[in-house]
Amino acid sequence: MARYDENDFEIGSGNVFADLNLPGAEDMKIKADLAIQIINTIEKLGLNQTEAAKRMGLSQPRISALYNGKFLNLSEKK
Repeated sequence: MARYDENDFEIGSGNVFADLNLPGAEDMKIKADLAIQIINTIEKLGLNQTEAAKRMGLSQPRISALYNGKFLNLSEKK
């Protein structure tokens, strides 16, 4: 097993997308945070994906995609 010392790591900025120098990093962070809040709310309410989709006016596959980390085409306005 490889050994690491404290100099092998850097403290992140809190935005992994920016840390990786990805274009649109701030928008990605906003959407990721929004996706987390949506999923947490769905689970807090005890909804399944179909029920959540109906309440949100989305399709169940769209909610499934959200759970699978496919949130980049998520609109923060809807």
